[in-house]
Amino acid sequence: MADELEDYDKVFKYVELESGDHFLSIQRNRHLFFKDMDMFLNQYLKPASKDDAVKAGLTTE
Repeated sequence: MADELEDYDKVFKYVELESGDHFLSIQRNRHLFFKDMDMFLNQYLKPASKDDAVKAGLTTE
């Protein structure tokens, strides 16, 4: 998949975890994966404005 993303000039970060599996069975790997995913999403997804959150029903205001 990383090769295809490179072919299309997409932004991504390839993370290979020692003894990793698709289920993130090792706790250390879960922490690393979700830390990296959180940093990636915070960098590339803009926060919703308050108005957008209200329209989407994501707030009680």
